[in-house]
Amino acid sequence: MENQHIQIISAKSDSLKEYLLKIFRNRFLIQTLAKRDLKIKYAQMWLGLGWTVGSPLISVAIYTLFFGYFLHLNTFKYPYLLYVLSGLIAWNIFSQLYTNISSSLLSNRDIITKMAFPKIIIPLSKVINVLIENVFLFVLFIVAFAFFYIPLNWKIVVFPIALLGLILTGFSIGLLLAALSIKKRDVSLAAPNLINMSVWITPVFYPVSIIPHVFQNYIYINPVAAYLDIFRWSFGLIDEISYFSAIGIIISCVLFLVSFLLFKKSENFIVEYI
Repeated sequence: MENQHIQIISAKSDSLKEYLLKIFRNRFLIQTLAKRDLKIKYAQMWLGLGWTVGSPLISVAIYTLFFGYFLHLNTFKYPYLLYVLSGLIAWNIFSQLYTNISSSLLSNRDIITKMAFPKIIIPLSKVINVLIENVFLFVLFIVAFAFFYIPLNWKIVVFPIALLGLILTGFSIGLLLAALSIKKRDVSLAAPNLINMSVWITPVFYPVSIIPHVFQNYIYINPVAAYLDIFRWSFGLIDEISYFSAIGIIISCVLFLVSFLLFKKSENFIVEYI
């Protein structure tokens, strides 16, 4: 008789090790849910792809024209277009992650009530979707980078750290909001709008140099700003990283730990309140 994996369903909370093992055993669901969401979004292929390609192009054009031409913020050693593209990539990954994840439980209530699996699988599937949807913008960045003949060096090996950090930050905030929204539905509606305002305290399309000098370093307490600086530094767009970025990195790690543990604790109540 072949050995079969038997999943035991219990009201008792899993230990951290057991919880992580359950996630690993159900890892196929991450890919399955990601494929399902992509198929739904791009059911009307041309319309979906057109928006995916057109939306970032419009944003790049507006930011470059308004901030680079009208406000004359084009004071970098490399074309302002690259500064905007790098900022939009970082901001899109962060904002799309927390937006999609924060509402992911409520939008998947049918699956949650009918299947037994670690519910964190649903937020994890959103990571794949967000990365796929930002491939075009990153390709555009690389093409623009090559067009201006900007040389790369060893710093490029640090880029994965910036990407992982942006994913970690967006995932953590989304996970925290998803856990809180189980009992407080208004959280998933109000919080993303408030967080979106943080784009103004993140140097996405403006240089930190326009901020009063006494406050410049403090902007890197914002984890997105910290990882965005690492991103730009890895491609040689800026010469140095503020030491305050270390604070932002530590905050993002603590945020992930808190959100993960809170979400794990809420697993037992998700089906009841969903």
